[in-house]
Amino acid sequence: MLGERDVGHCDPIAAAPSPLSNSGIMTNLTHPRALTIVAWLFIATGAWSAYLMGASLLPAHQFIPRLDVLQLLFGFGLLAHRSWALRWSGLWLVLTISLGVVGLAILAIGPGVTSFDPKLPWNAFASASRNTRYYLLLGSICARLALSLWQYRVLVRSDVRALFPYADPDLLVRAPRVTRET
Repeated sequence: MLGERDVGHCDPIAAAPSPLSNSGIMTNLTHPRALTIVAWLFIATGAWSAYLMGASLLPAHQFIPRLDVLQLLFGFGLLAHRSWALRWSGLWLVLTISLGVVGLAILAIGPGVTSFDPKLPWNAFASASRNTRYYLLLGSICARLALSLWQYRVLVRSDVRALFPYADPDLLVRAPRVTRET
């Protein structure tokens, strides 16, 4: 009957190995959803940076390199369970978190204490008051910091690290090693 499947039947197309299986992408479809989200966040950020680099060429014919483009590699490497991608994306997140903490420390002084006047990249808020721009900048730093902390937390989870074949278990978190003496 139409729609019924024979239990003993093996579909030759489904049983054939994927052409992507040798590249490492799609070899393990059971990786955690949080890792997929982290990888796609890296890919989206890297793609946006690549777009901005290309857009900088058009009006002024001036190439402005952006280091954020590397996040494309990190994202695809995380999807392919590459150990180097785990290491470099973890380092990238540590750098992002560190810069976020420094930014918060600078802004903690407050808009009334210093002559700091944040200039936001969004044209919609150009006419906003100085305090409004300050709180928008503070909120955006806090949001980015929270996202980076969550991404780092996902990368250091034991179930995520177990998916990377040659990753050192203490790659991102340096825990004391227990050695057995015989």
